[in-house]
Amino acid sequence: MGKGPHSLRSGASIGGPQAVLKAPSAPPAAVALTFAELWAATDGFEEQRLIGSGGYGRVFTADTLPSLPPEALPLWLRHKPFAVKHAKSGVHDLAALQREVRVLQQCNHPYLLPLLGYSLGDEALCLVFPLMRGGSLADRLWPKVSDPEHLRLGLPASLSPLMWQQRLQILSQATDALLYLHTPVPGGKHAVVHRDFKPENILPDDELNAYLADTGFAKMDAGPEASKMKSASNAFYLT
Repeated sequence: MGKGPHSLRSGASIGGPQAVLKAPSAPPAAVALTFAELWAATDGFEEQRLIGSGGYGRVFTADTLPSLPPEALPLWLRHKPFAVKHAKSGVHDLAALQREVRVLQQCNHPYLLPLLGYSLGDEALCLVFPLMRGGSLADRLWPKVSDPEHLRLGLPASLSPLMWQQRLQILSQATDALLYLHTPVPGGKHAVVHRDFKPENILPDDELNAYLADTGFAKMDAGPEASKMKSASNAFYLT
């Protein structure tokens, strides 16, 4: 299993009563990037850099971004490639992506995929995250039906099945991030309802440490009145 910077610590067995996590360091402030820089970093959003696609748009790899030098990032993020989420025209409006940026800028958890940069200009809407080379939990659970685009991450064509301990660790880490999102922090963020928790949005790194991603549909409660309205709606959102 992974021994990365945020893995389960000292003597805390997986599934035991107490899993001691490393206190999260402050994430880097998300940087406003120009579309020209993102275009250059992805070779003009070249198909060979495509690693994923969906209703929201497409995701491309970028090796370097001058506005995000390694020394400006926490140690665990240095020398990692970037994932550039390029929103499909007409799918996301500017207000929706601005909301996602605001939500992520207020959150800080070791198993929540951090937002590193964004471009919300007229040319295109893009969000930038660290690239998790483990694919998604869906890829690892059902490798025979995984998207071929995901295999461009460097994953072997034949993925090894996850051991039950690895599955449990990934689930533990992802649900820990979900619990953090759903819990208000005194003097900090309000409760954030993720609304799209599924294997495709749980991203292991190359050491199988899991990160919860895709808060594009997240809803942040603004206070007691918002919570009351949400509870009374009886509405279900996505997964």
